Amino acid sequence: MGKNKKRPLKTEGFAVNPFADLEIDCVAKDKEESSKTKNKIQHTTCRLRLEKKGRAGKTVTVIYGFEPVLELIEMMDLLSDLKKAIGSGGTVKEDTLELQGDKRAQVATFLQDKNFRTKGDIN
Repeated sequence: MGKNKKRPLKTEGFAVNPFADLEIDCVAKDKEESSKTKNKIQHTTCRLRLEKKGRAGKTVTVIYGFEPVLELIEMMDLLSDLKKAIGSGGTVKEDTLELQGDKRAQVATFLQDKNFRTKGDIN
């Protein structure tokens, strides 16, 4: 058996662009989706509550009411921004955000800056 001999490249096939038929409007779709999401956010009411039960006496601020508007990834991004702004730990559980401590007033102002409506006992 001999070595494989290299074959010359065919240059005639490279003149055709295989991506020419694709419609790529990523920027336009993102702008449309962001405006739709922003419109939905303005009409979304987030609710705040304080919980201690089942947490060994430690208080947790629970934010809920995002279900129809935000997906899990968007909720995680929002929680990340919220934790950085407030300086507190937190997590996403099912369709709620939980922050360590009683941070209701700070959370309410943060969410209102992000165009969410808020309800709940804010002290």
